[in-house]
Amino acid sequence: MLACDVRGRIGAPLTYNGNASFPLLMHMSKSQLLRQTVTETAMHIRQHIGIVTPRFVRHVMGFMASETSMQRLIAMFHPDRAFFSASIVSGFPMFGLSNFGFGKPAHIDIPAYLTPGFSIWMPTRKAEQPICVNLALTNRIFALVEKDSEFRQFVDIAL
Repeated sequence: MLACDVRGRIGAPLTYNGNASFPLLMHMSKSQLLRQTVTETAMHIRQHIGIVTPRFVRHVMGFMASETSMQRLIAMFHPDRAFFSASIVSGFPMFGLSNFGFGKPAHIDIPAYLTPGFSIWMPTRKAEQPICVNLALTNRIFALVEKDSEFRQFVDIAL
């Protein structure tokens, strides 16, 4: 799954504070990915991003608004298969652009989806901890992460 910034496609200003990261599913087998060159993979990704037009965004948003079950929407992302999604906004100047009438925020948080495999990478104001990653894991995978002492040297886990 790719996260596509649709601000420019829907006419939203750069200072827009709402969610403009649009999910775009791209299916590719491991063997297909390994056979391709980096250039071919980049072209494949670019082709998928190219279908995200203002009309496409309106169509998908209308569909999502009409859906009554969030579980059905989540099931579209195939959570029963090996799945990983990274929405990376760590380079977006959130703290410099956002002002909700009370000054610039001290912290911005986007809760991770409940579907295992979703992750959201965001900036923080802390120089010693420049990135916050919200990651949805199954209990079994989380237990493995907690036991990994090498990994734990580099991260703080907050529930």
